Amino acid sequence: MAITLTPELEAIVREDARLFGFENAGTYLAERLTAMHEQELFFSENRQEISAMIEEGWEQAERGELLSPEEAKLNLTKWKQEFLTKRSAA
Repeated sequence: MAITLTPELEAIVREDARLFGFENAGTYLAERLTAMHEQELFFSENRQEISAMIEEGWEQAERGELLSPEEAKLNLTKWKQEFLTKRSAA
């Protein structure tokens, strides 16, 4: 498949590939597209659970039951790792 980028996008891709240490623009694009695909897949497979967690968090915040930023990041990291483990086992 051949994909044509505008000169502006091509410059961004080349610059990002260089900045982030990729061999070339093709390798960079493959990595970014794969990451984006995994993220979209994660959200589509977990949309209801994510919405329920947001609603629960909102209700907790209204009651003054807040997590620290560190606790929130730890919870999200754990949840994502569980997803990736489950996904790789499938």
